[in-house]
Amino acid sequence: MILPQIKAKLEERLGQQICSPSDCHALSIDIEKRTGQHLGVNTIKRMLGILGDEVEPRTSTLNLIAQYLGYANWNVLKLIADGEGNSDFDSIPQIITCELKVGQHVILTYEPKRKVTLKYIGDGTFCVTESLLSKMQTGDIVRTQQFILGQLLYCIVQRDGVTLGNLTAGKIGGLTSLKCK
Repeated sequence: MILPQIKAKLEERLGQQICSPSDCHALSIDIEKRTGQHLGVNTIKRMLGILGDEVEPRTSTLNLIAQYLGYANWNVLKLIADGEGNSDFDSIPQIITCELKVGQHVILTYEPKRKVTLKYIGDGTFCVTESLLSKMQTGDIVRTQQFILGQLLYCIVQRDGVTLGNLTAGKIGGLTSLKCK
């Protein structure tokens, strides 16, 4: 079954309450009219709990409902319906480079079993002092503005005076540990 908040959005879009099989039929017709895609009456009944048997709708069905309501996909609609929205203030552990002192070390890990130690040399710039299984090598110069636990690390890497370009580290699961000393 879908959340009551989403049912309310469906009723608002349809312009009537959805309580009976004939209401589900009206919704099916309106969905097809507005999206060009058919959603069966029995699927709607099951989704809204009118048939009594609670069956989790397919992702394609949920995405069609989201499209009908004007959202990109089900995940976006569910976030909004849950009251989460698309942004929030978090207290995720992070290190912001402008708060570091020259000489401090940032130690980070990411999968699979990578570990990098960076020494802060100022102005958002670090020197790699230790690298285990990472594409960054000892002596590389790295520029970044922040490190956030659980998020990707985006940085610019320079080796032997040559800029190698942008490096994205932690593509699988983001940074798994983060320490500053």
